[in-house]
Amino acid sequence: MGVPMSKRASKVLVGDLLVKSELVSLAQFADAMPVALKTGLPVGRVLIASGFLPEDSFRQVLTLQSLIRDRLITEEVAIEALKLIAKEKIDLDQALKKLGHEGEFFEVTNRLGQLLIDSGAITASQRDEALAVSMASGLPLARVLSLRGYVNEHISFLALIAQALMRDNRIQRAKAIELLKIVQGYLKQGASDHNFRGTLAFGVKRTNTIRLGELLLLSGMVPEADLVAAVEKGLSDEEPLGQVLIRVGLVDDVGLSQALTVQEMVNNGILSAHDATYVLERVKSQGVSVSKAIVEQEKDKVKGGKQKEQAKVELDQILACCGLISEKDTERVRQALGKDSAAVDAVLSELGVKADVAHAASECLSLVNSQKLSEEEATFVLFILALCAASGEPKSLESILKELGWQK
Repeated sequence: MGVPMSKRASKVLVGDLLVKSELVSLAQFADAMPVALKTGLPVGRVLIASGFLPEDSFRQVLTLQSLIRDRLITEEVAIEALKLIAKEKIDLDQALKKLGHEGEFFEVTNRLGQLLIDSGAITASQRDEALAVSMASGLPLARVLSLRGYVNEHISFLALIAQALMRDNRIQRAKAIELLKIVQGYLKQGASDHNFRGTLAFGVKRTNTIRLGELLLLSGMVPEADLVAAVEKGLSDEEPLGQVLIRVGLVDDVGLSQALTVQEMVNNGILSAHDATYVLERVKSQGVSVSKAIVEQEKDKVKGGKQKEQAKVELDQILACCGLISEKDTERVRQALGKDSAAVDAVLSELGVKADVAHAASECLSLVNSQKLSEEEATFVLFILALCAASGEPKSLESILKELGWQK
């Protein structure tokens, strides 16, 4: 979305958004405040209990408050969105789009949610609940859905890659839904229980902005599950994410200040969103200042620039990407690759990767490095192939590529 602002957004209170958008009257808010102060409950919860405010509207207000704090929209846009939601009975995504403030993050998450709904993986209410957390934290919707237990992680992974391929016109939506339904059937049979060891990769393309939660997660400062729990608590208690993280002991004042400084630099165009996570990680691991970490990051980029351009995808990477081996297993596979094929076969066998799947992974790797398949396409194909093999209904690489209409 990227609404330009010249300075850090001021503190936006839930009450301001509620009254200015006319979701509640000033009199209703005034009645709720003494009760909130006496009971210690957030004023929004008092308004809901009093029947002045629907739960869904409250969730939308909290989501917009979070977006304002992260400078993705202005308070004025948030108020107009809330008025539009009430007037036209539409959801938050539709309101932002009508106002011309739907960015790539929102578009991607919304379409992903609908794809999962249409394939029967989740319900609309589960999508809406997870979307509020996704918007507030910056975590991809797929991750939030899997962390909350609404959908199997492998379904989220497959849907996310299918969505990327749909955008590039490499797979039709109907085929993506069909494959998602097939995979769900395999997973219900327990096909993935002992055949997928790693944590699947997730990501969405976005503009050069970064959310506080996303930054803390990617830099390794806060574990993923703890972050989601903190975001949900912040939404419920009407408390900023940073304050919740400090209160529950996940970060300290210094760490939060450093994260906010790095986030501010991204918002002001001083630092890229990609570099920001590495800068904060260096601050945390080496105990250096933010400015020192930026200097060191720039030096590393200069040194590694040419090497990165020439780098090719390796077998351990493609196996880890679709969850067939864990991140900690990649080093073992990489060492075996430096020896001979027998060593590689032995390690993969020990790690539970079947011989036919390992062979298909090598073929996919060759197709990627010869630019006949993209990394996303190869991962998508290999994941389906591995799942079919685990289910007792194996398919060949050729048959899957033919079914998708991709050349080998």
